[in-house]
Amino acid sequence: MKKIIALLLIGVLLCSSVVFADGSTIMIDDKEATIAEGMGSVKNISDRTFVPVRFMLEYFGYTVVWDEESQLVAGYSDDNSFFALNIGAKTLFHGVENGETKKTEMDVAAFLDEKEDRTYVPLRFLAEAFGFLVDYDEATDTVIITSQTEITE
Repeated sequence: MKKIIALLLIGVLLCSSVVFADGSTIMIDDKEATIAEGMGSVKNISDRTFVPVRFMLEYFGYTVVWDEESQLVAGYSDDNSFFALNIGAKTLFHGVENGETKKTEMDVAAFLDEKEDRTYVPLRFLAEAFGFLVDYDEATDTVIITSQTEITE
């Protein structure tokens, strides 16, 4: 009986560590940013942290629009700033500078997790495109995102 209980406990511990290991903790300006249930998850792929685009855009105050036909995800804010990218593309279109749309190239393409029906991008890239500083604490598996205003205060 003790062996069965021990095996069950080991099984539970292994399962819980597998689930926990899948995603990093995200801290934005000293607050933990959690993804609501059903909105995707944090994915660690090839030493990168990927997040659902909708989660990050809404966290930063954007309204998110998805166009199925063109496979385009876009976000618009009250201050007329915007963000747009296509699934499978490495180009991020955002903001306007001197009347021109800014284009930033990612080194990996945005991808669609068909099981979750969510678009994912590298967290560091997206946060830096919005002007945040990004760091990573390997000991706690935590991505630390800090706004420029938080640093100067």
